[in-house]
Amino acid sequence: MALPKQREIELPLIKEIAKRGGQTDLTEKSGGKNVNGALADFFNLSSEDLSMENSSDKRSKWENRVRQARRSLVDNGVMSNSTYGIWELTEKGLKVADFLKDKDFTRKDLENIADKGKSLDGMRKLYDKIIAVGVDKNVAISIVLATDCECVLKLMDS
Repeated sequence: MALPKQREIELPLIKEIAKRGGQTDLTEKSGGKNVNGALADFFNLSSEDLSMENSSDKRSKWENRVRQARRSLVDNGVMSNSTYGIWELTEKGLKVADFLKDKDFTRKDLENIADKGKSLDGMRKLYDKIIAVGVDKNVAISIVLATDCECVLKLMDS
């Protein structure tokens, strides 16, 4: 199986850090696994997947992909970059985690999100607008996962 794309890793990474109390370091284990191991289990990665290395620096492609997902979340204000070695959700990240806590994602859901280039902000805005018109929370989440959020937001705003 191919490694998941960076964007596919972002939401499970948020959920995993939230499960660990909103912050962790890469050596901290929960359920016998560190963050990379827990995410690898989530994506059902094989030992072959986990042993792939970058040709330039011989670092694990998987660990590098998880670090890239973290960097994207830091850039979007979902994770903090204030303490070296600590992966911590910001206030915004904790709100996103709260939004995601009742949703179980499949790999297919995450591929759909990544392929449509959905942003977390776009997903949250669409969810808020759908809820505001009286739609059930679970239906709203399904709509957000199945649509191009930015396109639907433009239609709702016009």
